[in-house]
Amino acid sequence: MQLHLTFSARHVRLPLSHRYALQGMLYHALASNPHYSNYVHNSGYSCGARNYKLFTFGRLSGPFMHSEREIIFKDTVHFEVRSVDPNFVYQLGSVLCPSSQINLFENTLEILDSRIEDYSPNTCCAKISMLSPITVFETEKSGYRRFIAPDESLFYTAVVNNALRKWQSYFNTPAPADFSFPPAELIQNHRIVSRFKRSTIVSYGGSYVLRGNGKLINFLYDAGLGSKNSQGLGMFNIESFPDL
Repeated sequence: MQLHLTFSARHVRLPLSHRYALQGMLYHALASNPHYSNYVHNSGYSCGARNYKLFTFGRLSGPFMHSEREIIFKDTVHFEVRSVDPNFVYQLGSVLCPSSQINLFENTLEILDSRIEDYSPNTCCAKISMLSPITVFETEKSGYRRFIAPDESLFYTAVVNNALRKWQSYFNTPAPADFSFPPAELIQNHRIVSRFKRSTIVSYGGSYVLRGNGKLINFLYDAGLGSKNSQGLGMFNIESFPDL
């Protein structure tokens, strides 16, 4: 399920790394229901030792200028949040409603429009483009976190395994086995280095292909691909529906 927001953001100035503030805005909105907010923030859905929030969000989208340190929006901006849990979207929508205001750093933004949708791709094969980039990583014995790039086969294996675990965490049942995230030729994948709080994250935009179980693809449309979805990574749109 998806929540689409439109903000009045004329002359709004934000640091280039502002995903943490967007995440904080969402958790603040959920705080009207303390029990649910605490569950999402501190627990989430578990599969073994791993926990998943099962929501994601995209970038602020609208006319802007930027410098080395900040981004300046010129007019209205659009923002999309998705979650596999309808309650998450309804909770946000009840607070982030038209005429209400939110604070981002030193800016006050008025919400002009708020709209809930329940779109599902309903396909077994989709070419996708990333609205926010994918990240996957492995932690080495030394504790060093190594981010995996799309030119490694491990990138695609890690994305698939992550997807299967997220499904199991939510439904408490093994995920459909007929799912693949194949390496695709002649597709540009853009490397993006960003900051979240004090952490550096390497992620990759561009286009990819999903094949397999349609219900799992629907699930991932709302949950996001790869790791750190609740930090605003892994959201995608459907470009086309190629033949299998």
